[in-house]
Amino acid sequence: MRGRTKVDASDPGNVWVIAYDPEGGEDGLLHFDGRRWSHTPGSQQEVLALPGGRAWTFGRKTRHFDGSRWTDHYRA
Repeated sequence: MRGRTKVDASDPGNVWVIAYDPEGGEDGLLHFDGRRWSHTPGSQQEVLALPGGRAWTFGRKTRHFDGSRWTDHYRA
């Protein structure tokens, strides 16, 4: 079975990729800042890229990246 990938970008220096590997690989969120890729482990279903290196992810919980750190948001 092949993995699924979702991508969103606000510009060439703010690219987000959600990658799933059902064969036991490492699920996670990849971010390209225009120079290099970084990886945040976890399971997300959707990603929304915003200007300034920011993003929202949606899955079991909603997370916001403000350009430097993640904040978790829970439903009431």
